[in-house]
Amino acid sequence: MSCCGQKRAEVYGSGASGVDVAAAVRLSYGGVRTIVVRGAATGSMYRFVPGSSLRVHGADASSMRAIPGLRLGDPSS
Repeated sequence: MSCCGQKRAEVYGSGASGVDVAAAVRLSYGGVRTIVVRGAATGSMYRFVPGSSLRVHGADASSMRAIPGLRLGDPSS
């Protein structure tokens, strides 16, 4: 029996499965509302909540940096 949260984490790019860690880039989100972004290169869905950071596929990162509130790095740094 599998955990129902695994598929959700995979779909929403929680930094767990679905993101190639070797090709990953950490993006932080400083907006005021939760956003869900589809990666232009991979089609993966990433869910950012205010003050969070996620590892995203490097191929998706360049287009996602154009989204207001998303920037490279961890929000605590």
